[in-house]
Amino acid sequence: MKTIAVLGLMFVLLCSGFTGIAAADDSIDITGAVQDAMTALGATSETPGLCVLTDAGYVKVNGETTQGCIATLRTETGCSIGDGNLLTIHRSVNKPLWFVIFDNETKDCVYAIYVNGAFNTTKVNIDGENATTSDGWNAMKDALGSDAFTIVTIANACGYGAPYDFLKCVEFHNHFCPGVTSGYMLADYLLEEYPLGAGEKYVVIACPIWCKDDALQVMLDTTVGKRGIFAKNMPKHDEIENAAGIYIVWDSALNNGTGHVLSFDFDHARNVSNVTESDFETYPMASRIKMDWGMMPYLDQPETFISTIYTFNVTSDMLKRLELAGVDPYVEIGLADDPCGIDISGALQDAMAMLGVSRDSPGLCVLTDAGYAMVDGNTTECCIGTIERDTGCSISDGNLLPIHRSVDKPLWFAIFDNETKDCVYTVYKNRAFTATEINIAEENVTTGNGWNATKKALGSDAFTIAGVANAWGYGAPNDLLKCTELHNHICPGLSSGYLIAEYIRENYPLGADESYTWIGCPNWCKEDAIQVLLDLTPGKGSMIVKQRSGELFVKDKPLAGILIVWNSTAESGMGVAFHYDWGTACNLSGINSIDFKPPGGKVNPLFWNTRIKGSLGLLPYLNQPDMFVSTASDEFNVTSQQLDRVKMAGVDPYVELGLAESTEVRGDFNGDGEVTSADAMLLLQVAAGKANL
Repeated sequence: MKTIAVLGLMFVLLCSGFTGIAAADDSIDITGAVQDAMTALGATSETPGLCVLTDAGYVKVNGETTQGCIATLRTETGCSIGDGNLLTIHRSVNKPLWFVIFDNETKDCVYAIYVNGAFNTTKVNIDGENATTSDGWNAMKDALGSDAFTIVTIANACGYGAPYDFLKCVEFHNHFCPGVTSGYMLADYLLEEYPLGAGEKYVVIACPIWCKDDALQVMLDTTVGKRGIFAKNMPKHDEIENAAGIYIVWDSALNNGTGHVLSFDFDHARNVSNVTESDFETYPMASRIKMDWGMMPYLDQPETFISTIYTFNVTSDMLKRLELAGVDPYVEIGLADDPCGIDISGALQDAMAMLGVSRDSPGLCVLTDAGYAMVDGNTTECCIGTIERDTGCSISDGNLLPIHRSVDKPLWFAIFDNETKDCVYTVYKNRAFTATEINIAEENVTTGNGWNATKKALGSDAFTIAGVANAWGYGAPNDLLKCTELHNHICPGLSSGYLIAEYIRENYPLGADESYTWIGCPNWCKEDAIQVLLDLTPGKGSMIVKQRSGELFVKDKPLAGILIVWNSTAESGMGVAFHYDWGTACNLSGINSIDFKPPGGKVNPLFWNTRIKGSLGLLPYLNQPDMFVSTASDEFNVTSQQLDRVKMAGVDPYVELGLAESTEVRGDFNGDGEVTSADAMLLLQVAAGKANL
């Protein structure tokens, strides 16, 4: 019954003249202006050789679309889209409405533009041959203003008999120039030399960019929005002469394709047009028009100017790389040298050979401090592109992890094979790369002898590489890996921060005008995860970090910090304190909390074994923060004065907020928790100037 009722309503609306979003009556009637232009031109709708150009259909007048003006132009002039002599010129919707009627017999045109509620009309001769001289062009420019180049070039191209598919290109590009001509020829060349088979399509890497790319979009339907064309400008590559882009015939069913690097010889195009490079400087617009006419006889002979430089196979991984920002496609396919200041390609290839893998090998991961470290005063972010190209790993795929390091640390990378757990670590020192291979499987790095061997092979980066690579291999979530990148290793402390941030996101989501402030007290590695996941940093004033008397590893559930949800409109907030359950974390990971501080400290392998085992043991529970995180207080109100106070140096935030008793003992100057004669002696020494409090 409901469907019938809806259909009935639609029928009534249609019968009553309801048209929904169909075009309304035109907001502007151009009939009189068109008739006046025809009279000024001395033409009728029967006059042969007429051509009309207009931006009607694109621009708006008083907020209304203007497609109805096209019908008026067709009726009054006899020109039509179907006859190929009424051309709709692409313009932004906020540009003025205009039309031009051109008489190819006399080369006269009448240009009418709608400004301030009225049409202004100009009649001028736009003979294409006169436009190739400076004086002729300047006269046309004076008469037609900013639309001069559009009108002169397209109207004359129509008069010279340019093919209709070419005119569609110049309609979209909104003028006719040697660049759009080259694009038309490139499309024709591609269609002739590399036609598509069943299930195939073209993907264009437009590099370098020029006007050709608009013609390619029109001719091949390779629009940027459909990801058919990727437009990138090109660094200077002298080794690639006349590069005109990379054209890929892609087979979606086979998930591979063939790429062709094409060239366009503009020197030859200038020669056949009797134009020199210096002409473009001396009379830039007139010389372009002269070259337009010079190239027109060759529109059906693209091979005159175009050739294939290079042909190569394209995998899905390579296609993805060619499309990416930050990737020079010519370097990617090996046709140009990598401009990176430090050449790590050889070291990468050596490391891959040591591992016995290729960029198509599954289960590879790369860790590197490239992008942070500096070499000879130069930044190293370009090394990331080389790593992506040579290994097949990428930041976007989550298997290339840029590890945070100080800028003065050596450049290094580690390639990890998750199938074998083998790793090659390569570090740049004394202007040379040194490579070491070692197996870093969990069962090796969590034993005393295994850790010692790992530490010997990987040096100060051993804990970073062994922990993060194995976490990645076990499928750690990408947001945890982002935390490890900043923290530059994974440890149970960082994992606790991840769990606390997850708990906050689940239980204390932000409302309108609200923001978090985190009081990290006591502070441990958790703060780096909270910085990454909640964007709370000291520099933004949203993370305050203070130490407190050692509770960590002394209590199973120490205090972990205070969250304040602040409402900027109400100028007040809500706070809550948290515990973190180290006892549960240790039990689930199969470690003892006392092993975090073993005899000998960091020289004892148990120090590192415990942290790696604890980190990897927590991975299955990262989506269960309630197992580890709990509130240490009821929710409480926070005033602006309290918020300022808890941030202050010298203030214990738990005491300030009434969550703990003060541990200060008045008169205890030596800090032993008691007031004794020793404190009095210290005061005497201070008075004598022999000691300081």
